[in-house]
Amino acid sequence: MKVIKQKRSGTDVRRITIILDEELEGNLRKIQAELIKKTNRSKSFSQVINDLLKKSLK
Repeated sequence: MKVIKQKRSGTDVRRITIILDEELEGNLRKIQAELIKKTNRSKSFSQVINDLLKKSLK
């Protein structure tokens, strides 16, 4: 696993490569599209994954 540390908006972030199956990626892309449509703002794929992980790990 390759990990690259970065700073973004004063927060430490890491770039990590993961492998998703096609069904999971499709579901995540649908969620991303719904969020973009609902808020009329862009939402990166990484933001969607991070938000969902934070919610589910609470």
